[in-house]
Amino acid sequence: MIVLSETHQAQLEMLADESGRSPDRVVAELIRREWERYSARQGVCTASDNIAAAREAVEKQLRAAVKGE
Repeated sequence: MIVLSETHQAQLEMLADESGRSPDRVVAELIRREWERYSARQGVCTASDNIAAAREAVEKQLRAAVKGE
């Protein structure tokens, strides 16, 4: 489970509303895209590395999306 700050939760809800998808689908898509990038850079990783990288990536992308990047 990913725990988001109130700010990131609000950002996620805004992205979901704008895209017409559920928050779970938005997060899943962000994780999928970031995982593809991460996997290409790192090759084989441990599960804990994958979880940490996914969490970090989702939070980074949510912040960037709200800033309009």
